[in-house]
Amino acid sequence: MNTQIQLSLAILWQWLIVSLPLVILIANIMFANNIADHQEDEENHRHTLVHYLGLSRSKVLYQGLVVLALIEIIVAIILKYAPLPMLVTLLLAPILIQNARTFTKRPIKEETFVLSIKNLVVLMLGMTITLVVAIMM
Repeated sequence: MNTQIQLSLAILWQWLIVSLPLVILIANIMFANNIADHQEDEENHRHTLVHYLGLSRSKVLYQGLVVLALIEIIVAIILKYAPLPMLVTLLLAPILIQNARTFTKRPIKEETFVLSIKNLVVLMLGMTITLVVAIMM
């Protein structure tokens, strides 16, 4: 049995496209941290992306990145890099969007920051389960 994987740029590109929703939400965790720390960062003269965009625009971007992660799943399916059953993952959209809205309404690290981590876990589990189901079909 041959268990070697022949990597090519095409395969690496496919892996990148399929994993991009998770990469986006990982970045969103770091961004949420900056949003929650905005006041403290300003007081300590730390210039994060939130400083340059402003708090309002940063909150819009944070929510937009959640939507972009969901759109990227559709793109991966259209490109036939991800299996069609992965569309079921989009049923998680209301949870992800509600978590993003809740965080941006009250971006307090001790209270709502965990929602950005939950979003990553929820999407990761959804993508993994749908991928396994598609493989077993």
